[in-house]
Amino acid sequence: MKLLKKVWIYISVFLVISILLFIFLWNRKESLEDIYLAQKTVKTQAEFKATVGGFDKLINFFFISFIDNDNVKQVLYKALVDKDNDSIYREKLIKVLEPAYENLKIFNIRYLHFYFPDGTTFLRFHNISRYGDKIKINPLNPQEEFRTTGGFRYIFPVFYKKLLVGNAEIAVSFGLIRQELNRLFKSEHRFLIKKDYVFNKLFVEERKNYIQSDLSPDFFYENDPHFKSVQRIPSEVIALINKQIKSKVNLNKKKTQYLIAYVNEDYYTVSFIPVYAMKYAKKEYLGYLVTYEKDNAVAIYSSNFWISYTTISTIVFLLLLTAFLISYIKEKIFIEEAESIDELTEAYNRETFLSLLSAELSRSKRYDRPLSMMIIDFPELKNVDEEKKLDALRSIVAILLENIRDTDYIAHIDDTQIAILTPETKLEEAKNLAERIKDIFQHTYIEDIGKPKFYIGITEANTDDTVETLLNRVKQALFLAEEKGEGRIEATA
Repeated sequence: MKLLKKVWIYISVFLVISILLFIFLWNRKESLEDIYLAQKTVKTQAEFKATVGGFDKLINFFFISFIDNDNVKQVLYKALVDKDNDSIYREKLIKVLEPAYENLKIFNIRYLHFYFPDGTTFLRFHNISRYGDKIKINPLNPQEEFRTTGGFRYIFPVFYKKLLVGNAEIAVSFGLIRQELNRLFKSEHRFLIKKDYVFNKLFVEERKNYIQSDLSPDFFYENDPHFKSVQRIPSEVIALINKQIKSKVNLNKKKTQYLIAYVNEDYYTVSFIPVYAMKYAKKEYLGYLVTYEKDNAVAIYSSNFWISYTTISTIVFLLLLTAFLISYIKEKIFIEEAESIDELTEAYNRETFLSLLSAELSRSKRYDRPLSMMIIDFPELKNVDEEKKLDALRSIVAILLENIRDTDYIAHIDDTQIAILTPETKLEEAKNLAERIKDIFQHTYIEDIGKPKFYIGITEANTDDTVETLLNRVKQALFLAEEKGEGRIEATA
């Protein structure tokens, strides 16, 4: 009976350890996959940045070389002041820029738009017959249109003799960027654009180039038929990938995400990189650049996981038990440390601070080393509601933590008082620290509070000090500072 009981205990322990081992190795696999995917995402971001950067240079070169000159500026100026004859100036501008525009079209950039400061379209090279319409202008940014084309826009104000005569807008479509990315790199790229941008910002005729995403009804894929890109991964495979990752991806995060899918006995990595509107316009979130790449290298992580698990699970009873105990001890230490922290301000609480003070005071006497401390009082916080006071104290502690040493201690010891214990610090050095803190708070604005009012009391430990005498002396210094007025620093020896 005892043997059977021991067998069952052994089996139970083995099962527990096997589960822990499984979790450990699985988390390790996930971590390694995350690192690998993060590196791939950084690579994808660099590829995207390089591709867009090439268009940046091309378009800036085009503007500087062909638009930012007196010939074009004079035509726009004359058209602005003589609108009755704007058709004549329109023809002149076409004649001046048509050779350059043809060169621009070689790079598949067709959108070139000139409009006056009031939003009236003067000339669309990509649609010469459409002009005279008045686009809506954003009053906060006169160079930004409300209704626009899909893609990355470059808007250049055009001045003639310091007078704004119009704006030149060049756009690189999402389709062109996607085409270049697919051509240059071995991944499949798609732009996933948010629904409200498609329906609220794009011209009606351009919406047909967008299809609803199978990942979310709130996002649309750019699908411009004018741009036939190299298809790295078949559409039906991408549909299966999306079906797998749909429940895992959070498109509302506006943050980089990366996932793994397993389709038709192949692994695929999927990166979601947030995309924003580009230069000369207010930064605006548009959606994601989604990159799909066939990558069976990730299978190595799964293979290694199963090999490690089946091999180690039969021989690591003691090792896993030790690991479990270490984990338990670490967790206990963490809990003890957490209990020593004032959860309201994330500084040490009063009880822990007094223990630290006692220990440091003993060390100071034993080794004859200097020890100083200060108390900073923010009395005006007593007059605000509890929530605002706590928010302010958190901000104050965060500021102080950035400006003290790792060896210093900071604690919330009273309603509006923060204490700082500075080992290996003489009184003069503590005064210098207090002066720096004073300067920081005199130039700091805290939400709902403004510039905080404060007093600082400082003292240095003596050989015959106890915790109580040291605290009493620093409080006396704080009382003197409060008597002398806001922002005062007083020290007692």
